[in-house]
Amino acid sequence: MVQNKVLRLGCSKIGASAESPRDPQQEKDSAVQHNVDVQAMSATARGEERVCVIGCGKSGLIGCKVLTQRGVAFDCFEEGSQIGGLWVLNNDSGRSACYDSLRINTSKLVTRFHDFPVPKHYPMFCPHQEMLAYLESYVDNFGFRKHITFRTQVVSVIPQLKCGFTVFTKALDTGKVLTRHYTSVIVACGHHWDPLWPKFTGNFMGSVSHSHGYRSPKPFVGKRVLVIGGGNSGMDIAAELALSGAAKTILSCRRPVHVVPRWVFGMPSDVAVQPWLGVTVPRRWVELCAAGAFWLSRGGSQESYGLPTPKFGLFGTHPTVNPGAGDILQLIKKKKVTPKPGILCYKDNTVTFLDGTSEEVDAVVCATGYNAKVPFLPEDCPVTKDGKTELMHLVVHPKLPGVYFLGFIQAHGPMIPCVESQMSYAADLIQGVSELPPPEKMGKTIAKQHDFNRKNFTQVERHALMVEFHRYLLQTQMARCPKDKRGLGKKLWRTKRFLQFCAGQTC
Repeated sequence: MVQNKVLRLGCSKIGASAESPRDPQQEKDSAVQHNVDVQAMSATARGEERVCVIGCGKSGLIGCKVLTQRGVAFDCFEEGSQIGGLWVLNNDSGRSACYDSLRINTSKLVTRFHDFPVPKHYPMFCPHQEMLAYLESYVDNFGFRKHITFRTQVVSVIPQLKCGFTVFTKALDTGKVLTRHYTSVIVACGHHWDPLWPKFTGNFMGSVSHSHGYRSPKPFVGKRVLVIGGGNSGMDIAAELALSGAAKTILSCRRPVHVVPRWVFGMPSDVAVQPWLGVTVPRRWVELCAAGAFWLSRGGSQESYGLPTPKFGLFGTHPTVNPGAGDILQLIKKKKVTPKPGILCYKDNTVTFLDGTSEEVDAVVCATGYNAKVPFLPEDCPVTKDGKTELMHLVVHPKLPGVYFLGFIQAHGPMIPCVESQMSYAADLIQGVSELPPPEKMGKTIAKQHDFNRKNFTQVERHALMVEFHRYLLQTQMARCPKDKRGLGKKLWRTKRFLQFCAGQTC
């Protein structure tokens, strides 16, 4: 009942007609009574841009920084009590999957903000403590911490006809619900927080957990452990368990995966492909060169170590980087990790695999990914549907113009450059520098994305948000073409932007 009153108040304040003037003091008193943010309401009533940023992990921080630099008013809401998102160990938001030994999978040379270098004394592949310190110093350097409200949950974002978005927030420590109005909303809460569980056939008598809750190998010492999933988390956890006292470690992968080494010939493997190379050379050529370099650097194929080699190309799936806890291929070769195919069924403590073999295990850790969910948005505006993205350029939903998604992406490369490019595009749209195409054209663009993914990536659920790193950066930059450019002017702008991108200006 109160919620309906608040909604009517928000719309009447912003779109009040001349025929029904209201007393300002009466309006203010009514707003306070119904927990309405008067400052936010009055700002939007004056036609000023005011943006709501949801989440302050690395994606949300990029959003805050760009808005600060562009002079756009904003508020940022974070469920936890500190910045950092996934890089906060035991984050009280409950959304972080960070564990004790976690470190970045991409080198600091590419996993950095374009205008804020990683400290030189940091190791090449930083542990979570140093990544968090880096994010903290980023906030302090650009001075926007005062705009972040911690321990606050965004309950719902409701599009309003002709008046932006009504945002309901809840203070987690007091339970107080506050209503605000914004002209735009940036969704930067991430998609690695709602665990995706595999289907279990039969009954298993041991313990079952998800990698989202994994913190250290201590609970598994002396136990026979089955890790399900060949992604980064699955292989990282399997390697750590094998080196930390598990009686036996088994790694089950439904399909073979490519394992990418962190180092190739003494240098990080992710620095070889330059922007110009990533967008001008045929994908297959780059794929073959990279695979050849990996084969030479480790002295043979994966199969020679005991891990099946996929039949699809290196870029056909999200890369699995060799774990920081140990060389997974060496551990498999030394019989410390036992690779297995997908699971057929469970019975008591026995797991039977698709190849007909069985193993006795005490515990199962499911490193099987996450659901891409945004519960505070309308139900008819999902991020993905039937294993396909619903977002144009993975930033804009056709049904929600004015809402911009940051970080809802899987790429062959680091996340930070992708989000910086996304935010540059979103900020141009917010400020009216660029404009969205008509809904039917947005639908055609999304259909092209689906077709590209179908042709180039393996068709599994976790690849719904998959992109090729450099091609995606260029795509989002080209989408920023100013709305006043037409004909020859547009072609010249795009040519200039392409040359700048090839020269290394990716943001």
